[in-house]
Amino acid sequence: MTIWQLVSAGVVVDFIDLAVLYEYSWYISSDGYVVTNAAGGEDKVLLHRHLLGAGPGQIVDHRDRNRLNNSRSNLRLTDRTTNRLNARIDTGITLAPSGRFVARFTFKNQRINLGTFDTYSAALAAKINAVKQLTNEPINYPHQ
Repeated sequence: MTIWQLVSAGVVVDFIDLAVLYEYSWYISSDGYVVTNAAGGEDKVLLHRHLLGAGPGQIVDHRDRNRLNNSRSNLRLTDRTTNRLNARIDTGITLAPSGRFVARFTFKNQRINLGTFDTYSAALAAKINAVKQLTNEPINYPHQ
């Protein structure tokens, strides 16, 4: 894809990183990430990992969960727990047989049960607040 095709598709990078888009031939993969094939053509390189210079085992998270937003302010090196919590904040909210909503999640291999709530929104708000307190990171959930 050309740079203009990438931009038209919604890919965002900082001005300082535009040269990186010229350096390789990038495309949007089937799972929504911006990727290129490495020099040998076999290994895929993810743009967000390339921009932060992430090494093996390091995790890069898109703060707003938009895989096309590769601006540096949206990318962060993080741990697996924070990355998973940001992946889908609404997972872990279930409807109990009583008709109430249960909010729970796992944080650093510890199961955290926040209790039951009358509405889905109340359960989600409780989970968002708990995750914010534990990670000291803003949670970007579109319905907040």
